[in-house]
Amino acid sequence: WKKIFFLISGIKLYFYQKVIRHADLILTVSDSDSNYLSQHFPEVKVVNIPSFHAADDITSLVGKGTYILYHGNLAVPENEKAACFLIEDVFSKITFPIIIAGRNPSDTLKRKAAPFSHIKIIGNPDGTEMAELIRRAHAHILFTFQATGLKLKLLNALFNGRFCIVNQKMLEGTGLENLCLLANEQAELIKQINQVVLKDFDEETVAVRKLILMERYSNRSNAERLAMLIFQRPVN
Repeated sequence: WKKIFFLISGIKLYFYQKVIRHADLILTVSDSDSNYLSQHFPEVKVVNIPSFHAADDITSLVGKGTYILYHGNLAVPENEKAACFLIEDVFSKITFPIIIAGRNPSDTLKRKAAPFSHIKIIGNPDGTEMAELIRRAHAHILFTFQATGLKLKLLNALFNGRFCIVNQKMLEGTGLENLCLLANEQAELIKQINQVVLKDFDEETVAVRKLILMERYSNRSNAERLAMLIFQRPVN
């Protein structure tokens, strides 16, 4: 059924490209989309404007947190798969407290975490609780098996949290490599966690993060760019 679904979706997208070539402007949210569309529709102007998000400034706390956080919609199969991998192959090998938080964690996920006293699952936190979990965490584990472009939870963690340990697929097309700690395999993840729990998140790191994030991911700047592209004039 999945193969049939994706086949039909692919056919629809293929034929929809006949419509795209008549556009005056195409806006994309990832570098990979920009590259693909620029190659296939050279007659159309293609501009990358990253996704808008909830943060207008950096609110990351300096110092240390008391737990590592993995968060996301746990009802999404991709996120549950990542969480299960992390519990079995990474979190079970360390002793630092771990929190896994998100919407509708499955019984399978709860069973995998149950044998480990340092792993806690928080299901369905409200917006305020999730925001506090993100700000208070010492580090965020952001791991994905699919390179599907910019993840808003990565931006959320960078704008509001401390250290971010990510794999390459999470970074694809974001330009945020200098703000994250890279770990693609089990051993690398364990090593990065064991090293980062000994570090303080300092003001210098916040300043570097602000410089890079506000250059590319500022809501105000991107809204101004969008207004200029569409209306050919700034909008106050």
